[in-house]
Amino acid sequence: MQTWATTGEIRLHFHLYMRRMWCGTSEPFVWRDSQPHKAQHVSTFATRTQSGNGGMYYLVCPKIGLLRCASSKEPFTGFSVNPNWIQSMVSSKKMTPEHAREQYVACGAGLLRRLADLDKLVQRRREAGIEAKVRAIQSRLAASQLAFHSFPAIDAWRRSAEQPLQRRKSFCPRRAVRACARPSMHAACTAHRTRWN
Repeated sequence: MQTWATTGEIRLHFHLYMRRMWCGTSEPFVWRDSQPHKAQHVSTFATRTQSGNGGMYYLVCPKIGLLRCASSKEPFTGFSVNPNWIQSMVSSKKMTPEHAREQYVACGAGLLRRLADLDKLVQRRREAGIEAKVRAIQSRLAASQLAFHSFPAIDAWRRSAEQPLQRRKSFCPRRAVRACARPSMHAACTAHRTRWN
């Protein structure tokens, strides 16, 4: 669908998995002059060769953009599924978290822990998506903002106001100040008695 949105072309991707090595020619698999690519296993899914059924699960699992699939064995009933295969599909964004949850439930191995990890992954991806949108909006707003007008008089006043205040001796000289203090209580009583005597 991304190719259709950008170039207006539809491209189909075919996969064929066989448990045994194909020793014949590739002519039966040619489709509209498209030569197939043959490999023993796909290196991007390192755990799919475990027990020989990882490649088959890769073809029949509910991947994003899957149109149709068919298999001689069904997952979970015809062959066992390693939950690490599901985790690998989710990490590579080839499977939606909703489908991964269904696959984990069908698998059953380490269900509680894997569902908790899946919920954390979904939450973190949602937060990352929101953060990316916020940064994009901030970038657009910053680019659309106009520059402030500059006024020399205001700029000079702002620079002078930001400077720390400094005391100048010529403006505020230090002078000796004589403080007038009231007499103490003992001195007041002595003066009062002296007056009446």
